[in-house]
Amino acid sequence: MTGLNQEYHIRKLSDAESALEPGDPIVAALIESEDGEGFDRIDFSPDAWASSERPANLFALWRTSVCEPNKDNKHRIDEQTVGDLFEQLAESSEPRQLALRLILALMMMRKRLLTYQGREQRDGADVMLLRRRGAAEGEPHVEVVDPGLSEEMLADLSEQITPLLGLDP
Repeated sequence: MTGLNQEYHIRKLSDAESALEPGDPIVAALIESEDGEGFDRIDFSPDAWASSERPANLFALWRTSVCEPNKDNKHRIDEQTVGDLFEQLAESSEPRQLALRLILALMMMRKRLLTYQGREQRDGADVMLLRRRGAAEGEPHVEVVDPGLSEEMLADLSEQITPLLGLDP
């Protein structure tokens, strides 16, 4: 598995080619670069997303809004959006998407949105069993496949994906 480019690009597109303003709803698309070595993030207005062809190499997408500029100029996404992206990746079997889902799970555990319940082996894969904050007793575990990344690769991937998603490290 290759890492992510240290440099990434965020482009904003709207249907009228006008600037997207803080508070405007957007569809944020994470696109694999053509060389497969990194990602670009493209923010679309909902109308532009609905009327355009889906980008080649679409890796993940989420709905959010343009944030107010801050001193860090970071593009932050909220906990609900992180959870939605996490769920979107639940059925994936592609190694890079499994890695992203694992990173999101670890971030959600750090924020106490998920708690660790144990591990199981299934079909030769290590599966983490997690519980959502506030989940009813007996509710099924959230399962996250560990794609077998070394701690170094996981840390590197997490460090590189965090700014693309606008998450706190």
